[in-house]
Amino acid sequence: MYKNLRWRTLPYTNGFYQISDQGEVRKISKFANTYSIQSICMPKYSVLEFERKQYIYSDTQFECPVIRYRSEFGLEQKAISTLMYEAFHGIYHLTNESIIHLDGNEFNNELKNLILATKSDRMRYMLSLKRKDAYSYIPIVQPDGSKGYTKTITKVPLSLYNLEGNLIKIFPGIVQACKELELDRNQVYKVLHGLKGHEISGFLFKLGYGPAVLDTHLIEKKKIVLFNSSSALSSRLVFQYSVSGKLMSVFNNLIEASEKNKVPLENLQSAINNTFKLNNSIWLYG
Repeated sequence: MYKNLRWRTLPYTNGFYQISDQGEVRKISKFANTYSIQSICMPKYSVLEFERKQYIYSDTQFECPVIRYRSEFGLEQKAISTLMYEAFHGIYHLTNESIIHLDGNEFNNELKNLILATKSDRMRYMLSLKRKDAYSYIPIVQPDGSKGYTKTITKVPLSLYNLEGNLIKIFPGIVQACKELELDRNQVYKVLHGLKGHEISGFLFKLGYGPAVLDTHLIEKKKIVLFNSSSALSSRLVFQYSVSGKLMSVFNNLIEASEKNKVPLENLQSAINNTFKLNNSIWLYG
């Protein structure tokens, strides 16, 4: 059961609780076997079950696994990711809002998926995943010791379906799906947002962890139920400003702005959502 797992003791628990590098938490109790000569104390392990706790950031609801345990300070409840970082990195007194999950999955608590952050950084990253931005920013420590940020491609899961609506596979992200299926990423991106039909090479796609079966008859009636961003892409005005703040152009929608400026749609949308420069311009929704 515990083969090949690394275990660390939870801080301030006097050795009675441990957590593995895969996020399992166990309680250690001791009992004595009495023999004719001496008594031998043997450890007994019992795995703790996690609870689901909901958090709300900027009117967006998220869920993460938490564990109840007893420390020197009494009965406590903490997120498993927080306990992982405390135990394996020796940084104590963290809050549940101190850790970023790189893949956006709050239940994936492997060490390589966790990054220490402030609450505002975590909120910004989680909301960028929720919006399905093409890029996100994660905090890093620069060589001079100051805080900085690095841009990373957002790894939103992608669900693959056949034309009958049956789930075939869930990919870790768009990049991996396009590589394995040998598809053009920009074309997949347009399909995901309802801009160019609903299927490519006989497949349907859905961002995130999709259900086992899709209701495909709604797709045939041109009701876009797979994707929720198409209305924003086709109906909101887009303003182009110079870096000095001068209004340069106004476009009817994101598609028109992308085509006229020859900028990939996903890059333009990410520039608007994250307010960074693209083609020496600032882009904003109207």
